[in-house]
Amino acid sequence: MKLLLLHTAMVLVVAGQNVTDPPAPSSSVTPSLAPSTSPTSSPTLVPTIAPTITGGFQDLDPVCGDCWCIADSECPAEQVGITQSFPKFISETYASFVATNSIPLQAEGGGQCNPFLDILAGTEEATKVVYAEASAPQCEGPTEDTGYCAFVFEDGNSGFGDGSECQARRYAMENFAIEGDVPSNAAITHKGPCGVCSSAADLAVRMQARTSLPNDSFLCGLQYYTSGVDEDPWQVLVGCFENLGFSSSCAELWGHFTATNANLCALPCIDPGKLNGDPPECALNECLSCSEPHVSPEFDRIGGRSQAKSGITAEVARSCSDFYPVIHDPCPGQTSPPSVSPAPTTDLKSDASIEQRHGTTAVAIALVSLLFWRLV
Repeated sequence: MKLLLLHTAMVLVVAGQNVTDPPAPSSSVTPSLAPSTSPTSSPTLVPTIAPTITGGFQDLDPVCGDCWCIADSECPAEQVGITQSFPKFISETYASFVATNSIPLQAEGGGQCNPFLDILAGTEEATKVVYAEASAPQCEGPTEDTGYCAFVFEDGNSGFGDGSECQARRYAMENFAIEGDVPSNAAITHKGPCGVCSSAADLAVRMQARTSLPNDSFLCGLQYYTSGVDEDPWQVLVGCFENLGFSSSCAELWGHFTATNANLCALPCIDPGKLNGDPPECALNECLSCSEPHVSPEFDRIGGRSQAKSGITAEVARSCSDFYPVIHDPCPGQTSPPSVSPAPTTDLKSDASIEQRHGTTAVAIALVSLLFWRLV
């Protein structure tokens, strides 16, 4: 049974975000942007240069017929700011940034919370969500899906020298009602209000969605469902997402997303098949549709950042209108990297150690579900 739930979680966590534009529950409140209490450390410097911005979609993989998105008629013409993948040094530069404020995942008034409590209340699905942390009260979150979330930098937004100033830039996450309100020392990071997954650290992890994130996130789910009797499975799961680079609040939201979907969508995800149906509709398959009415919209609302709202494509086809173009440039004006050391890789349990602890059968079944991590 644990392996079945793991398989489900793998499919849905990766497919996950921005399936729909979520309605805002009336019981939610907009969280404040609190000063960060995280300890400041000296990050490892990595090469940073401004990303090369191409003028169109010619490098994007088609996911709905010949188009990179689900088009109402013709596939959209050229547009800067829609990106499929990023050089690793770009994500590493964002990962080095230091946030001066944070958005905690918490109930109104503080304390632990369940992001999906209200949206599932009174439904049959609510009785299926049985993991211990699901009993907490509802998490607070933005009440309106409007405006823009931006990074406001303390050091300004231009005029860099050899590129080293781009490392460990101090910034605050701030909401702006219209694009024209964003000051010159700031950069929009996604459409919609800031949420618990809006930080530069969370963006850095999302940028590797088609490379390291799928395999690493799969290992997090595997560790959750195969944790030892002397371990707290929830802490193992959230801690693993933190080790991937997610901020602590975002890692906890991913933990709820994983556990909730595993409880709700086991049967339709046993054999999910193709991610989307045939064009022109390219509808989500039954497995992915299972999460759409409840879990995915709340994940997007409370998390703030999604792939589409950040201008990043995924392997699941979505409506072209869901995408907001963003030029993710951590170091505007920089054209050549300084000579610095690469960042360390994430320290996770290896496939070999998992196999030694839990046997080849469990690993073989789990690795089949790894195929579905390519959905992000």
